[in-house]
Amino acid sequence: MAKAIDVAKFLLYLASKDPQVNDLSNLKLQKLLYYSQGVYSVMSSGNKLFEEEIEAWKFGPVVRDVYQTFNSHGFFPIKESEKFINNYNLSSIEKKAIILTWKKFSKYPPNKLVEMTHKYGPWSASWYSRKPFKLIGFEAIYNYFATGGRT
Repeated sequence: MAKAIDVAKFLLYLASKDPQVNDLSNLKLQKLLYYSQGVYSVMSSGNKLFEEEIEAWKFGPVVRDVYQTFNSHGFFPIKESEKFINNYNLSSIEKKAIILTWKKFSKYPPNKLVEMTHKYGPWSASWYSRKPFKLIGFEAIYNYFATGGRT
């Protein structure tokens, strides 16, 4: 199983090689981590891509450790992606899921990804729960993605 930071590094690497995408901020990175977890869960019949919890924050799903790593960039694109070339530990199936996620979701600007995660799926169930610590359960993510984005 990968670590969320390795998935993030691979996403940053993909961004550095994609001239169409110049807006990979921490905000967008967080949404792509969430989508990567969902895509991989379906591809692997219910397994996690990474163990770290995904939390429901105001602007959508967040992996806290990765958020804190790149927090200094604010809403600006993360430009240090070249240093992540071959600096991640991922299997070929993990990379495949992340690449599929990249191809499907990287074209959207960060605000659209926020809208998409708010409007559809497990984020809203976690965010509007009465629990003070709002985790988005892996089972909810898997079920959402396994049904093609229908709850």
